[in-house]
Amino acid sequence: DLGFTIHSFKDTLYDETAKRYGVTREWILTDYEENKDSPHEELSGKTKREALIDTSENHIKVNFGSDYFGVKAAERAAANTMVVFPDGGFESEVGPVSAITETMVLVRIAREGKSFEGDSRNYLTGSAEDHFDIVIDISNDGTLDDLRAIANRIAGTIVTYEAMQ
Repeated sequence: DLGFTIHSFKDTLYDETAKRYGVTREWILTDYEENKDSPHEELSGKTKREALIDTSENHIKVNFGSDYFGVKAAERAAANTMVVFPDGGFESEVGPVSAITETMVLVRIAREGKSFEGDSRNYLTGSAEDHFDIVIDISNDGTLDDLRAIANRIAGTIVTYEAMQ
């Protein structure tokens, strides 16, 4: 344990989608990976993925702005010293979080044959990188244990960097 707290930009999205469709957050998350593309009566015939994207793009961002999830994430993360967000994919989310941090590190993980095709997110690149003090790109072509070892080395380096500041 290196002292990192894990938050997710999607935390608020899960809550808002559950409220919108009258289901629980737990119901949305149960078997999500296995059933994210199966239509559900509880979601007006949408899949879980479609309901999340629809809530985000056609309800939240339209009514509250494209930075809404970043603002909510920043509010949740403000009490923590070192926070990991494993799910960032929109520049508008990063700005509010960078406003409350001293040091931001972007770690992009790529794997051959994997992409964001069919997803509303994408890699943070270009002007989005301006929010980060350090940008690290990882090629994840090994095992999960290999990736964990790389992540632990990066985390240790960040902890050391922060201690030197």
